[in-house]
Amino acid sequence: MLVAVTVVLTVIATALVLRSATTTVVERRAPVVIERQPPSILEVPAEPVVVSPTDDLRDLVDTYPIGTRFDLLPGLYRQQYIIPRHAQEFIGRDGVVFTGAVDLDPERFERTPEGWWAIGDQTQEGLTTGQVEPGNEADRHPEEVFVDGDHRLDHVGSPDLLGPGAWHFDYAGDRIVLYDDPRSFDSLETSVHEFAFGGLAVRDVVIANITVEKYASPHYYGALGGSEDSYPTYGWTYRDVVVRHNHGAGIAVGPGTTIERSRIHHNGQIGLVGEGISPFDGYAAPVTVTATEIDHNLQLGFRWQHEGGGTKFKRMEAGMTFTGNWVHDNNGPGAWWDVYNRDVVVRDNLVQDNGAAGIYYEIGYGDTVIADNVVHGNERGGVEVSTSLGVLVTGNVLWDNGDGLVAFHDSQQIGEIFPDGLRDVRFVDNEVWLDANGFNGVEVYGAPQEIQEQVTFTGNVYHEVGPPLYLYDDEEVDAATWLARHPEDVLGASDTPVPDALAEDLLAAFRAAQSAAT
Repeated sequence: MLVAVTVVLTVIATALVLRSATTTVVERRAPVVIERQPPSILEVPAEPVVVSPTDDLRDLVDTYPIGTRFDLLPGLYRQQYIIPRHAQEFIGRDGVVFTGAVDLDPERFERTPEGWWAIGDQTQEGLTTGQVEPGNEADRHPEEVFVDGDHRLDHVGSPDLLGPGAWHFDYAGDRIVLYDDPRSFDSLETSVHEFAFGGLAVRDVVIANITVEKYASPHYYGALGGSEDSYPTYGWTYRDVVVRHNHGAGIAVGPGTTIERSRIHHNGQIGLVGEGISPFDGYAAPVTVTATEIDHNLQLGFRWQHEGGGTKFKRMEAGMTFTGNWVHDNNGPGAWWDVYNRDVVVRDNLVQDNGAAGIYYEIGYGDTVIADNVVHGNERGGVEVSTSLGVLVTGNVLWDNGDGLVAFHDSQQIGEIFPDGLRDVRFVDNEVWLDANGFNGVEVYGAPQEIQEQVTFTGNVYHEVGPPLYLYDDEEVDAATWLARHPEDVLGASDTPVPDALAEDLLAAFRAAQSAAT
């Protein structure tokens, strides 16, 4: 006799994970228990189940058992938000697009007495969350309006702020209000659904060769990988996916996630975000991101200091590999690890033109290696290590960044959160072009002298394009003083050209990896 299967979902709340160098304590969240019926087809089909855009994929997922493979035919899949069964696979043919948006009929808009345009019956209202810059409070709502394809209109919090290119959601009146005549656009859509695929503790799902766009994913949650009640996923693989123009995160990474040969771009808050250990049951597994382009994220008014930009990874308790990626033009940090990561490998990435640090490793453990990356054109440090233990930074080439190689020690982060402080951080055999706009060295806040001795610089080569600052023991020093204290570092020729060819080589390797056959 078939019986209902109990599936445990959970309302996401902030979970506290405290750890020393060797211990982890996870505060469990209260689960919400729902019932999920067993599949009506009990055996995995010998051939993939063919799905067209007009089929109800949610119903098919419930019909077929664990391990079923779905062959997605080309087309636009609207109003699909899927919680798979374990080990199901969703493989798209070329031209598969999942969208979280619905069309708005211009003819249904009515002119208001103020001269605006309004459409009613808009009852969607997602989770309101996230910290935003002043004047961007409406971005905390996940709903958006897109016109002429992928152009975002500016969401304003009051109709008094309406102007050309702006819209307002009258949540009390269930109305979307536009300043512009809706008939002036070639297309007009509003995002409604929170995610395309997700599922708390659902394991080993594969999603390949699809595009996911315009989902109303709240701040911190992904259009792929989970929303408020379906995160985190366990052991999911994303291959050859494009994730773009979603409100919050593109992909929410869970324990065991693999992302390869994909592109994550123009998302409202961040490209990739997530944790390597589940705050629900403590499950941890390594995470891998490789041959993936992460660009032009943080399109909305969220503060990058609270998860905004290219990536932010937390609690990679079982380790992480981040290799061969191209991370560029994000309006915040390029690649960011923050809070209790360990055993992270960041290698052979091209990280350029981001709006804060290029590579930022904060409040984490070793054995972490940041090696052989090309990092240039970022607004803050090329490679920054903050209040961490056991990090090797080696073989990287940096130029045109706000700062060079930087280690921070912040006494405010010491104590229960991270009792080890900044220790055993080594900068070895890096090549850095420096100018007068930034600094290289160790910046400390309330740190004892012994902290300085825990950060070593060995065999690094500095090309001084201008008179840069070197920081040591909270003191600004010149190159001669720096080299006297770090005698194995070298001052290179100031007229040595920046090695653009290295960036071109990494980009060529990235493109070759992206085009590789599965």
